[in-house]
Amino acid sequence: MKRWIAFFILIGLVLVTGCSDRFAFAGKSEFWSVACSISPKGKTYEIRYIGDKGKTGSVVRYQFENSENFKDKGEATPKSASKLVIRGSSTLDKPYVVEKEFTLRIQWDGGEEEIRLTKDE
Repeated sequence: MKRWIAFFILIGLVLVTGCSDRFAFAGKSEFWSVACSISPKGKTYEIRYIGDKGKTGSVVRYQFENSENFKDKGEATPKSASKLVIRGSSTLDKPYVVEKEFTLRIQWDGGEEEIRLTKDE
């Protein structure tokens, strides 16, 4: 009987831990699509150019703003004229903060946009 109780407690803990604590964010504009996720294990993001082919220019600069979790910024150089995908991931050095939204500022080929990322419900 004690084994069954221990078994059900263990299963319950696994379900509670595995089903919560992961949050996803997304945002889109005419030129860019952005997806981010965060969990106790770490964070990931993907910035994808969806505009006209060859219009990203030579350097793309990006910076997350108004977020306690995503503070990344950087530059990327397109390898081909037809597409650009920027990916990043890292582990967390402190517990994450639950957020509803934040922004990504992106500059490319003379253009600049601020994309609002909202939490998927």
